[in-house]
Amino acid sequence: MKYLRFSLAIIAAAAFSANAQTIVTTDPVGYVSYTVNANSDQKIGVPMTQASVFSGSATTVAGTSVTTSGVPTLSGKNLLLVTSGSAAGSWEEIASSTSTSVTLLAPISGFANSNTFVIRPFWTLSSLFPSGGAVPQSPDPDNPRGLVLLNDLAAVGINPASGASYLYHDGSIIPAGWYESGTFAEANDVVISPESFLTLRNSTASPVNISFVGSVPAETSAIDVVRRPGGQQDNLILNQFPASVTLANSGLNSSGAIAASPDPENPVDLLLVYSLGNSGINPASSAQYLYHDGSILPAGWYESGTFTEADNVALPAGGAIVVRKGAGPSQVTKFAPNLPYVLQ
Repeated sequence: MKYLRFSLAIIAAAAFSANAQTIVTTDPVGYVSYTVNANSDQKIGVPMTQASVFSGSATTVAGTSVTTSGVPTLSGKNLLLVTSGSAAGSWEEIASSTSTSVTLLAPISGFANSNTFVIRPFWTLSSLFPSGGAVPQSPDPDNPRGLVLLNDLAAVGINPASGASYLYHDGSIIPAGWYESGTFAEANDVVISPESFLTLRNSTASPVNISFVGSVPAETSAIDVVRRPGGQQDNLILNQFPASVTLANSGLNSSGAIAASPDPENPVDLLLVYSLGNSGINPASSAQYLYHDGSILPAGWYESGTFTEADNVALPAGGAIVVRKGAGPSQVTKFAPNLPYVLQ
């Protein structure tokens, strides 16, 4: 059976593993590697972050305006992530900044005076995959050998088509770099959303090894999970950590991202999981799970259809998952799971 080989390496003074009691040094950096099979798509999240460029506390917070001191000159697109208070885990893109203030694109609910925060750059195609990374380069941009497909986060309903796709051109026809497939618009600075997974498409006859190099997340980052009244809604999200987490410890139910189902044969919400190491294009999810409220079976996670107990099913590091919310009143749930490791 073909499978994706996964490895994690941390460049730091202490070892790292997926154990909840693991101790690592502060701000460890490293990489996570995945193998994408020949002529196949691999859906995977990015479980490493860009290094923070600023850490401090807010003197005042008024709408989109945050005052502080010592903010460095920022380049490119950056986000502000709240790390204390009731808004911890919430983040917003930075519109502009000075050495003493930051202006956000939108207010962060609950962000208050004296709360701490960090600033870090977004991943872009060129920073996540410098010089193309190991994504197969395309001499002919009309016939890409490798693609990065990003999700359309505004898509409504279930099973949405992918959003834009991007190729790395080797420079033999136009300047080397990232381009949108089809339009050939320059795409080096296209932002990778921290809330969603991406799809790596390897159109060559050989497997490729893809590594994400960066910092181990030291803070949780909230992901919006949306419910809508008009029907089911797929939220294309990820295990944001470079460590596996079990469904029981994932926080998906306790946060409200996955509502409990009184009738396991008619689940309110579903969790769809994509496997590592699949073969072929546009793979289907490998399994679906529900959380039962205990009114018929013991409360906990179960595989949909078989009702096999699933509390100990592990979501792999960076694993791509879909929260399929049942129809209901409009709602946005902040899914901000706890770190599955200890930082010192």
